Amino acid sequence: MEPIDKDTNKVKLVVAGAGLTGLMLAWKCLSSNSQVSVTIIDSKSVIGGDHTWSFNISDVNPSLHKWLNPFIEHTWEKYDVKFNGSSRRLNIPYCSGNSNSLRACVEPFIKSGRLKLILDTKVIKMTSSEVIICNGKKITGDYIFDARGFTFDKNIKLDLELIPDANTLEEVIVTAEEVDRNVKSLEMSVNKLDIKTLTKLPTLLGETEILR
Repeated sequence: MEPIDKDTNKVKLVVAGAGLTGLMLAWKCLSSNSQVSVTIIDSKSVIGGDHTWSFNISDVNPSLHKWLNPFIEHTWEKYDVKFNGSSRRLNIPYCSGNSNSLRACVEPFIKSGRLKLILDTKVIKMTSSEVIICNGKKITGDYIFDARGFTFDKNIKLDLELIPDANTLEEVIVTAEEVDRNVKSLEMSVNKLDIKTLTKLPTLLGETEILR
């Protein structure tokens, strides 16, 4: 999608889906450009559902922190991660928002009329310029977004083709060293004796006992 010029008059967005993605998209566009209006279509009767979303603030672009702040219900400056007997403390702010805080963010735009909701309505077809709903009506817009996510209301079969990807190495050299580099031979110890010392050794059965 091309960037929306803030000087453009009356830009209309149509969004299918009133979940986190759809509402965040509408909220950001509406709060950034006073010339934008948004129509959201959803099959449910309530926007935002009943959810809690949590995230590390470091995962969000710093330029969006101020804008995102009204959505955040609670922030922990640090938290512990525990798994299988091990634990680690992360000194990273951890934030949570929920469906109520998300609805509160878009509520002013609903009241002003810039955000229009079409609920309890199923989308039949979408094109680059219009959305066709269940009664056959066409909702047109300058930009069309599908924020409905995945639905699993029936069995789905996907055929996937895997493409082999391998790297051939020209040469592999493996080197290693012995565990104890001080080992030079299998001998435990060696003592060298001269002739004078040998003559002084005690005898056994008339012979000099070298081993004693």
